[in-house]
Amino acid sequence: MTKLRVPLTGLGCAASTRLSMEAELTSLPGVLSVYLNPVNEVLFLQVEPSSFDPLSARALIEAFGARLPDPETLRGDAEPRRP
Repeated sequence: MTKLRVPLTGLGCAASTRLSMEAELTSLPGVLSVYLNPVNEVLFLQVEPSSFDPLSARALIEAFGARLPDPETLRGDAEPRRP
């Protein structure tokens, strides 16, 4: 299991957005748990690296109008970095 802390921008603080995004992210393969703090614009994920797809998660997050200042934060240990 890998824990990710993902800063976001442009999210706003609507509770319905938070709940919808959490539900959608939880449905992705490899996502074990999700907590979104819309006030501080931070997303916390616990993922199973072997089945988590950072690109799918990023697309879903951006579909809700949020942006990731650093998309690499979704990678965590999900994919080993190459030199």
